[in-house]
Amino acid sequence: MSPRGLSIEEVAQCQHPGDFLRVVIASAPKKISLAQICERSGISSKGYLSDVLNNKKGLSFEAGRRLSRGLKLNSNLTKYLDLLILTAESRSMKDRNEIARNEELLARQRKKLRYRRKSIRVESK
Repeated sequence: MSPRGLSIEEVAQCQHPGDFLRVVIASAPKKISLAQICERSGISSKGYLSDVLNNKKGLSFEAGRRLSRGLKLNSNLTKYLDLLILTAESRSMKDRNEIARNEELLARQRKKLRYRRKSIRVESK
């Protein structure tokens, strides 16, 4: 993984919000701790964030938006995270129509990200 940015291919392989966040955090130019991420994002529990990163807990839209702001993600990456959250929720509800719809939206967003074909920078303090 390039320390200078986040590759589209790595992002497109993520199937869960926790996978996506792990890739984003690992690609930051400077090492960042869970405590720093929680502080920047307004998330009160490192344990919760750890569980999300390890795919043990789901991520709410509100927490996803806070993390997007705290990690300074651009609008395309924020939308991709939103879609991952939606898809994860659909899978937990086992709603086949909703799962198919969200998978289609995810595929479109992956295509948009790949179309840009440039490395996406993640800022750190």
